Amino acid sequence: MKETDFFRKQFLLTDKGEIDLPWNSEKILHLNLFYHPEHELTHFSEKEIDVYLLGFIFDYRNPEFSNQQIVDSFSGIKTFEEFTKHLAQYSGHFVIILRMDRKIILMGDACGQLEIYYDTTFSTFGSQPKLIGKVIPLIPHTSEEARRFYSSPAFNREFLFIGDTTHVENIKHLLPNHYIDIESQSVIRYFPKIPINPISIKEAVPVTITRLEGFIKAASFRSKLVMGLTAGYDSRTLFLSNLDVDCKYYVTRDLHMNDEHYEIRIPKKIAKLFNKDFRAVDEPPLDEHRKRLLEQSVDFPRKWNSPDKMYDDHLLINGNLSEIARNSYGRFKRVKVRDLVSLRNFFGSKYAYEVYGNWKRKNSKIIEQYGYHILDLFYWEERMGNWTAKTKTEWNAMGKDIYSPFCSHELLVTLLSTPRKLRNKYHNVLYNSIFKSLSPETAKIPTNPSLKKRIYKYSHKLHLYRIIQRLRILIKNLTHEISK
Repeated sequence: MKETDFFRKQFLLTDKGEIDLPWNSEKILHLNLFYHPEHELTHFSEKEIDVYLLGFIFDYRNPEFSNQQIVDSFSGIKTFEEFTKHLAQYSGHFVIILRMDRKIILMGDACGQLEIYYDTTFSTFGSQPKLIGKVIPLIPHTSEEARRFYSSPAFNREFLFIGDTTHVENIKHLLPNHYIDIESQSVIRYFPKIPINPISIKEAVPVTITRLEGFIKAASFRSKLVMGLTAGYDSRTLFLSNLDVDCKYYVTRDLHMNDEHYEIRIPKKIAKLFNKDFRAVDEPPLDEHRKRLLEQSVDFPRKWNSPDKMYDDHLLINGNLSEIARNSYGRFKRVKVRDLVSLRNFFGSKYAYEVYGNWKRKNSKIIEQYGYHILDLFYWEERMGNWTAKTKTEWNAMGKDIYSPFCSHELLVTLLSTPRKLRNKYHNVLYNSIFKSLSPETAKIPTNPSLKKRIYKYSHKLHLYRIIQRLRILIKNLTHEISK
């Protein structure tokens, strides 16, 4: 293996002068930016502002635009508020280093899909703690509760960091909707900043379709596309939004699936309606090469199958992040810290209670002030900022690029502006309306027709869904207390 095989599409921004990796470099004021040779760096500069963008960004209004053309559009912007407002219309997975006068700001895309970690002295920033560990020492936790959590079965179940913490004391994780002001050594929330404007499903549908179609078309200008198509809401929404572009479709066949399993039967039926190529693929276990890439490039890599080699040179489109607009953590109103702990299945963890308590204390008033629901933002920042972001890092390490078109502030705000009771996880009026608008025939095909979904669907009709959700949380907490 070559040295450039490791830490693929990762970066380091540091006040140290060199690293032991054969990477590209760029001087930004007193800091040095080192980045993997396959990482695309786009730079725009004028007197008041420098924008450095690592990754890719798409414009739904101008799908033919390149990274450079989009970054050049920041010309004339003089304040950070103007910058974030302009940035919100785009989609992509990127890290931005912004220079305004002598101030340096570090931030990510709308959902933090290219991960950013930083040391607590604000001297070094990078894509993974172990990468930062190449230039500064990593300090173990002194807190007994933190050490206990990061060696617990709860952590080992998913190998996901919690909140903005990591497994070491001096490295933090930048969550979505926040930026780092390097000069003042502070992490600051920048979204939400204006009240949400409630809109109807009827208003949201065409806006959502226009953005998704434009983002996917933009991706098709830069790469061959492949998309995982399942029986669920998210992938069907993307499928119906990319019918005009050249894209291949597949589903991964798990061991328990035969050809009549709904996760194969339904997407196959949908693809056939539009004469689209669709395959159920068997992804083999990781080979030793990719296993080593993961172990060397990612902190606590999870077990993955190898991506199908047939699509190695394709950009994988997936529906992640759409879950933010599907009430994935429920609809109950009064949310306590223990509810957040239970939703993440960290029962009895004092450390999880402390981390989520800090998050709720800092953010709940701001979230509610601007008309958002705390569970939607918790899912956005905690689940999407940790789980799906890590997935992107892992797949990048294995040489596979992924893009989630829902990664756009304006698009997510549009979805979250609709009535919350109409966008539930198992019965989503918003997404069903998108289906009907794009393909009435496809809208008649059920989504994930499982017994679990049928039970939840009928509970909605009987106005029992919220009660059932609250009971589930109470039972989880009680079960844990009894088992202690």
